[in-house]
Amino acid sequence: MKFENASAEYECLLLHGLCEHEGRMYDLAKFLQSHGCQVHVPTHLGHGERGLQSSAFKEIQKFYLDGSENLDLLRHDLVGSELEREYHQSRETVSMFCHLKELEEDLRLIELQSDKPIIIVGFSMGGLLALALSERYNSPRLKKTLLLSPALRVNIPKARGLLKPMSMMFNGILQLVHEMRYLNFPGTKMLGKYLSQAKWSIPCNEVSPNVSELRKEQFIFQNDPLIAKRVPLSYLNAIQELMLELRAKDMSSLSERVNLGLAWSSGDSIVNPKEIKRFAKHYKTDNLCVDDYDCHDLLRAQCSEKVYEFIEDFVKS
Repeated sequence: MKFENASAEYECLLLHGLCEHEGRMYDLAKFLQSHGCQVHVPTHLGHGERGLQSSAFKEIQKFYLDGSENLDLLRHDLVGSELEREYHQSRETVSMFCHLKELEEDLRLIELQSDKPIIIVGFSMGGLLALALSERYNSPRLKKTLLLSPALRVNIPKARGLLKPMSMMFNGILQLVHEMRYLNFPGTKMLGKYLSQAKWSIPCNEVSPNVSELRKEQFIFQNDPLIAKRVPLSYLNAIQELMLELRAKDMSSLSERVNLGLAWSSGDSIVNPKEIKRFAKHYKTDNLCVDDYDCHDLLRAQCSEKVYEFIEDFVKS
């Protein structure tokens, strides 16, 4: 989807997060459009397929485009189950290289169609891809990159009640394994190879209240057939490998070449806020850390007003 602006100062490539699709970014796209950007919003491979043309897809796309309150537009059980199978199969074969190659082509097309400077904006996994894309795509036209709750390192979502201690324990193990893989600890390469070939999947936990406490948003996560309900372990492993690859790189030259912006919540339990804070301290960035509200989806949380103000200031800077 392209949000046109004849008087735009920037071309903007806007990237959605894991398990989502381009419709989830339409509100932000409209905001950026109204603040001097012509916005291009692709759907990543395995997240709705760019070539998918069905009446259900168009209705759901219209639901997000119009900001509709009619949640019944999301009720497509049969189509949803078919799409879920299709997405699951496609994500099993998608690598981060596939995403980056496709997004690089998007940037080339944007450069061919316009001579304006470019901004890349990414949310969650889209933030990880935005950072990787900015590091790979060395163009003088790329001026700014904005990362919103970027998935630089994962967390296990916090459980409640009796399950909370268990989720904290598993999250500690996950962080330890991540660090061991980063340090090339013996056996971790074999673990990565095994995970890359794994055929099973796990539930997509982004339905948790930490994403958004709005009941409407939780309903959307549970019922929108274009939002994946499970994620192949091989795909999650590919994401983690990209995290490790980027962490090992020195981004100093990127932070001098491109104006980097970061926004995150210190209580995010979907992505690791400590890793984002480390990045913000280590490199030259404009940043906003939300300390008074725990969430992942900053764009729909109670803190969204200050986040949108930060986005506006970053675009205009």
